[in-house]
Amino acid sequence: MATKKIVAGATLHVPHKDFKPYDFDTMGNRSGGNYKIVEFAPGDVLDLDADEADALIALGRATLFEEKKAPEIQAPAGDGKAK
Repeated sequence: MATKKIVAGATLHVPHKDFKPYDFDTMGNRSGGNYKIVEFAPGDVLDLDADEADALIALGRATLFEEKKAPEIQAPAGDGKAK
């Protein structure tokens, strides 16, 4: 499963890893399930399935996260020996 890093543009509610849909008995009473979600605020970076990430980007609810490389530190000119 491919994932993409996105930046949330709106509050997103994503199912928790322990999420299980509710089960109902014949009388309509809840008999099982574990409804847990994780809320991501606008500006949060999260990993999502690539298809879900593409759909959110197409709707304008998220943007693709681009990591910026840290600038390389240049060694001072010279032979490195103290005088």
